[in-house]
Amino acid sequence: RVTGPCGSEGVHGHIATGIGESTLTVTLPYDDSYQAEFEADTRKHLLLQVGSGSGAWGIYFPDLELKQPKRVDNNGVTAVELEMIIHENTSGTTDRTRAPWELLLRA
Repeated sequence: RVTGPCGSEGVHGHIATGIGESTLTVTLPYDDSYQAEFEADTRKHLLLQVGSGSGAWGIYFPDLELKQPKRVDNNGVTAVELEMIIHENTSGTTDRTRAPWELLLRA
């Protein structure tokens, strides 16, 4: 628990440790370059935006490691399923900037 003044009953959030590997899976149109990026051990980052305008929010993943891409059929269209391991952001210097993902809200 992360405690302090204000928050919900004095709790600002929770930190989970030792829960194992977290992954994110997306399905995209097929492209050979994903296999090449996997073989080169290329790290990725991803911003997911939900909504638009003043109500939009997002989730940012600063350090993703590609697992072996899988060629799949997506309703008759050739696609690639990318599973990515979510890593802690090692370039950060505080708990917030080292977080494996960030929730982005408009103030």
